[in-house]
Amino acid sequence: MKTQAFHSFLFILTLIVVFLSSCEEIDEFDVLEGEWNLVKVELNQEPDNALLKLLPQYQENSDKEYKLYFDPNEELKVYYFSGDSLIYKKVGIWYIQDNRDIFLQFDDFIEGNFQMERTSPRLHQLYCRENTLRFGENVDYSCAKIILEKK
Repeated sequence: MKTQAFHSFLFILTLIVVFLSSCEEIDEFDVLEGEWNLVKVELNQEPDNALLKLLPQYQENSDKEYKLYFDPNEELKVYYFSGDSLIYKKVGIWYIQDNRDIFLQFDDFIEGNFQMERTSPRLHQLYCRENTLRFGENVDYSCAKIILEKK
């Protein structure tokens, strides 16, 4: 009787393992692909939106939009708009590191390994302890928090 119960237990355990391993895992990084608006950048834990200083003519709650397109081939396309007019376009890179880390490099003010946190279905926060800032010839390092909104 005990061996029959043991074999039944092993059979059920095997079914559970096979079932669970066949389930498709949804990766948060797959969710990142596509078009996003860069809503806010905080540097060195300052609550002010650094986009006001980093982008020409940027104003919050205006028709200025900083759009990011995360391409599946690790290319990051950046578009800065004023209304329907394109102010500039740049290309950067992004790729998955390990665990919850993602490498981002775009424009002159973002370059580093970021940890991603999904705060809602449409909002993601990315945090980096050492981000590289470039101002012409000058290079500086800061911690950075980026807030993205899914389009």
